[in-house]
Order: sequence, then C-alpha cells, then structure tokens
Amino acid sequence: MMTTQMSKTVIPKQMIPVVVRTAEYRIEGIMHVLYNHRVLDVLNGVPEMFVPITSARIYPATGETLLTERDFIAVNKNHIMFLYEVGAQSAAPPSRHE
Repeated sequence: MMTTQMSKTVIPKQMIPVVVRTAEYRIEGIMHVLYNHRVLDVLNGVPEMFVPITSARIYPATGETLLTERDFIAVNKNHIMFLYEVGAQSAAPPSRHE
C-alpha cells in the first residue's frame, strides 16, 4: 500500500479544555491549539470561520441538563459570545524521539 507524505505528517497540538458560550448553548470540550499559540490566536488570527471542539458536551445556555455529547463539533466564530479555558492543559509538546 502506498502512503503519501501528507498521511505521515502529524502536527502536535496542545489540548486545552474550554467552555464556549453561544446565545443558545454552553459547550464544554477540548480545543487543539498549536504549541506556542494561544486560544486567542485561533479566534482572531486564523481565517477559518469555525472553531473545532472535540469531546464536546452541549448544555442549554441557562441550564445544567446535558443535551448531547459529540466526539467533534465545529462552532461558527460569529456565534461565540465568549470562550474561556478551564482546568489543566497539556504542558509540553511530545518528544520527537521515534
């Protein structure tokens, strides 16, 4: 089987627990951010209109009842009222020793 160079490329990222608030929902999950970058850089410095969130738990904006869980969602930046980091994040990039 032939593999391409692209399929071998892995870009290590920080896993940052976040809470995203829209007008209708509160979303708790994980943002994947390049090392030496901040969550703010993803929101303001990346041209893509959607923020990817993994391990997403979605609640109503004003309640505690879990509506659904998804492995992956993409949130439109125009709908984000605020976003903040919570808990611990991965500390250092993985070693390059293979």
